[in-house]
Amino acid sequence: MQVREPSQLPSPRIIRVGEAALLVRFGERIDPAINDRVLALMAALDADPIPGLIDLVPSYAALLARFSPLHCSSSRLVAHLRTLITALAGTPP
Repeated sequence: MQVREPSQLPSPRIIRVGEAALLVRFGERIDPAINDRVLALMAALDADPIPGLIDLVPSYAALLARFSPLHCSSSRLVAHLRTLITALAGTPP
């Protein structure tokens, strides 16, 4: 299996999952570099949580973020996720 550099990986997609969850999909396959990005985003959210965030569920290529719509809008969480993803993209592996 060829391990790709982060700059060669696809941009993450943020997908709404129902009314109270967002899925950040970093790729479509098992790849250690993709999983590193999932875990890095999870650590960043743990370090800089947004009010209303309930739970984080990592998978090999995605991170599910469950939130309370009463305490956080999906657009606010999307903005926070994009900020963290951008910051992580500039972080060396």
